[in-house]
Amino acid sequence: MYYHARVMMRRASSLSGGLVVLLVLFQTLTAAQDKPAAVTAVDTLADALTAAGSASERQALLDKSPALVTVDLRKALMVRASQLQSQRRLAGAEAAYLAAVQVSHQIGDAEGEGLALNGVGVEEQLQGRYAPALEWYAKALAVQQALGDESGQAKTLYNAGIVHAAEAEYAEALDFYQRALALDERIGDPRLTVRTLNSIALAQRARGDYALALRFHFRALSIAEAADDVEARAGLLNNLGGDYRYERNDPLALEYFERALKLDEARKDMAGVSQALNNIATTQADNHRPEPALENYRRSLAIKETLGDKIGAARTLTNIAVLEADLAQYDQALEHLNAALAAREALNDRPGLGQSWVNFSVTYAAKGDYPRAADAATRAVAISAEFGSPRDVIEARIAAGNAYRALKQPAAARAAFEDAIAVIEGQRGEVAGGGTEQARFFEANISPYRALAEVLIEQGAAADAFHVAESASARVLLDVLRSGPQNVTKAMTPAEVTDERSLVRNLTAQNSASPGQAARLQAARRAYEAFEARLYATHPALQVHRADVPALTVADCAALLPNARTALVKYMTTKDTTYMFVVTKPAAPAGAAPRL
Repeated sequence: MYYHARVMMRRASSLSGGLVVLLVLFQTLTAAQDKPAAVTAVDTLADALTAAGSASERQALLDKSPALVTVDLRKALMVRASQLQSQRRLAGAEAAYLAAVQVSHQIGDAEGEGLALNGVGVEEQLQGRYAPALEWYAKALAVQQALGDESGQAKTLYNAGIVHAAEAEYAEALDFYQRALALDERIGDPRLTVRTLNSIALAQRARGDYALALRFHFRALSIAEAADDVEARAGLLNNLGGDYRYERNDPLALEYFERALKLDEARKDMAGVSQALNNIATTQADNHRPEPALENYRRSLAIKETLGDKIGAARTLTNIAVLEADLAQYDQALEHLNAALAAREALNDRPGLGQSWVNFSVTYAAKGDYPRAADAATRAVAISAEFGSPRDVIEARIAAGNAYRALKQPAAARAAFEDAIAVIEGQRGEVAGGGTEQARFFEANISPYRALAEVLIEQGAAADAFHVAESASARVLLDVLRSGPQNVTKAMTPAEVTDERSLVRNLTAQNSASPGQAARLQAARRAYEAFEARLYATHPALQVHRADVPALTVADCAALLPNARTALVKYMTTKDTTYMFVVTKPAAPAGAAPRL
C-alpha cells in the first residue's frame, strides 16, 4: 500500500498586505504638480517627444523649439509618463521618461534628471527587465547623491531593493532596504519608514527568518499607529497574520486577518477587503472549515475581478482549486489550476509558478495519476531552486518524494525527503517565539521524516528508520522543553555569526539546487558540519542552548538497556499505519550490539 507524506497544497494567501507594491511616488508627486502656463505648446511638444523613436529624433524636436525646453516641459513629460503607466502602456511611459531625462540633462535640472532616471527604472522593472532597471536606478542614485537629494536617494534605493526581492536576491534586497531605511529615518517621514520596514520584514520572511519578519512588522505597526496611518495599519495587520501563517500559528493569524478586514471595510478599501477575505479563507480551509472558506474565496475573487487584479485573481483561483481537491473534486480543481497557471505564466509570476506545480503534483497524486504527479513535482523542484523560498523548496521536495514513492522509485524518494528534511532542520532556529512556536512549526513539517522512515523500512533498513523516527520525535520534544526564546548566537563572536549565516545560506541554496548538483550539496553539508563541530568545541554550552543534540541510534540504546530482559519500545504513527520498533540487548556475548 502506498502511504504518502502530507504536503499542504499551496494556498496562495495574499500575505503581503497593501504596502508591498512597487513604489512609484515619483510619478505621483509629479502628476500632482500644477501644469505649466504654456499648456498647449508644451503639451504638444511633450506628445511629440514621447512618440519619437530615438534620442536623435527627440533632440531634433528640442532644437526646433528651444524656448520650450524648460522645467515645465520636463514636468509635462513626467505627467505623460504617469498617465501612460496608469493605462498600462509601459513602453510609452518609458519613452516619456527617457525624453524627460534628455530635457533635464540639457537644462541642468539635476533633481528632475534623478526623478526621470528613476522613472525609466520603474518602467523597466514593471516590464520584467530587472537588470536594465538596476542600471537606471544606479544612474538615478549617482545624480541624487551628487545633488544631496536624500529623499530621492531613499526612494531609488527602495525600488532597487524591490528588484532584488523580485529576483529572490534577498541579501542584496535587504542591503538596499537598510540604506533606504537610514535615510527615511533621517528625513523623518513615518510613511516612508513604515513602507521600508514592511519590505524588510517581507524579505526576511522570504528568507525563512520569521523572527525578524515579526520584529520588523511590529516595529512598522507601532510607527503607523503613532502616525494614525489607518491604511498602513491594515496592510501591516495582514502581514503580521501572514507571518504567523508561515509559522502555522493559525489562531493568531486569524486574529490579525480579522482586524485587518474590519479596518478595510470601514475604509471601503475593496482591495484590502479582498486580501483579508482570501487570507481568512485560507486559514479556515487549512483548519477543515470548507464551507466558510469557499464563501470567502468567492467573495475575494469577485472583488479582484472587478478591480482587474489579474495576479490576485490567479491566486484566489488556486485557492478554490485546492479546496476542491480537498473535497475530491479533482476535475474542477485541475481546471481552476490550469486557469491560474496560464495567468501566472502571462504575468511572469515565477514563484507562483513553482507553487502551482506543487499543487498540480498533489492533485494528480490524490487522483492516482502518479506519472503526472512526478512530472509536476519535477517542475516545482526546478522552479523553487531558482526562485523559491525555503518553504517552497520543502513543499516541492515533499511532493517529489511522494510521487517517486508511488512510482516505486525508493532511491529518488529517499533523496527528495532527505533534502526536504535538511531545509526544515535549517529553518527550525529561525521560527519566532521560542519553544512553543518552534514545536508547532516542526510538527507541521514532520511528514518527510515519517515518509523517509517508511521508505527505509520498505528497503529493509530498520535501524536507519529507527534513527529517522527518533530524530523527528526528539526534535519536537526538545523544542517544547526549550525555555522560551533565547539568543542562540550570544556566545559567538561576530565573525562566527557571519560565517555561520554564510554557510547556512549556501547549504539552503544547494538544497534547492537541481538533482545533478549532489556533489556540491554534500560539500556544503560537510563544510557546515565541520564549522559546527569547531563551534561547539569552542562553545560547549551553545549546543545545549540550541537543543542541538544527536538523535538516538540503535547502537546508543546499549547504554540504556540494563539487561536482556529489558526492551526499549518506540512507536511511529502515520496517517494509515502505526509502526513499533523494539530494541533488545542480547544475553551473550557481553558487549554485543543491541538488536532491533
